[in-house]
Amino acid sequence: MRAIGYAIAAFTFWVGTNTCAKLAGGLSVPPYEIAGFIGLVGVVIMPLAAQARGDIGILRPKKLWPQLLRGLLILGSNFFNAIAVRHLPLTVFYVVVFTSPLLVAIMAAFFLHERLDWRKTVAILAGFAGVIIAVDPTASVATGDWIGYAATMAGALAFSANIVWLRTMTQTESLESLVFIASIVNVVGGFAPALTDFRPLPVNALAAVLGAGLFSVLGNLASFKALRQAPAAIVSQFHYTQIVTGALVGYLIWRDIPTTHLIAGAIIIVGAGLYVANHARKAARAPLVPE
Repeated sequence: MRAIGYAIAAFTFWVGTNTCAKLAGGLSVPPYEIAGFIGLVGVVIMPLAAQARGDIGILRPKKLWPQLLRGLLILGSNFFNAIAVRHLPLTVFYVVVFTSPLLVAIMAAFFLHERLDWRKTVAILAGFAGVIIAVDPTASVATGDWIGYAATMAGALAFSANIVWLRTMTQTESLESLVFIASIVNVVGGFAPALTDFRPLPVNALAAVLGAGLFSVLGNLASFKALRQAPAAIVSQFHYTQIVTGALVGYLIWRDIPTTHLIAGAIIIVGAGLYVANHARKAARAPLVPE
């Protein structure tokens, strides 16, 4: 139950990250600066947390280059998400983002040689069909939301690749170093373009980007707490609580109301994702059969 609490807290904090990023985008903060500020908060907080534990060495990576590659994937995810939430309501954004577990299953089959049987394949295809229903292409063409949809898919691909890559790193790297190195990459990649056109942010925009960074760090720490107390297949299923919190925040701040197409597509996507996650949980528990 404690792990479930941490998992729900983590995904709720990440809704806060995207909410602040959407507010910052509405105040004309460039997407790369939003990613930079998200990293900046991590660069400040993680050394303080490590020093409080009396072990600053946990921030040091065992293998630098794999961590830098993961940092670039996180940078890409933050950058594209900042674009996506500027163009889409939060509820729509999360429905499309929920394809991530399906993308992870596909990537894991190709790169980690995990089994992809016909049942999982059908579930993945059903999930992508749910995206088409939720997006409702006929309405999307009229409203011109394709920039947001394209950015959301790009962010989901970067995030999914990060998850697959992370599976090979958690055996040797500390969770604190993973957050710290990714934060440094976000600072460098996010603020480098701003060097040629730096403009001081107004107070409300600065509060929004710092809020995004704070929620991001809190989400990472809560998710790591959850993963230390429960299997990833169980923790990941609470990813879908974001559709509720995202819809609530979207309604309270922007008065966004989900459409019938969106609700129907979300049900299909969530069902497909839960099936894939449950399949992975059963596979992890199954005893090995000697050849």
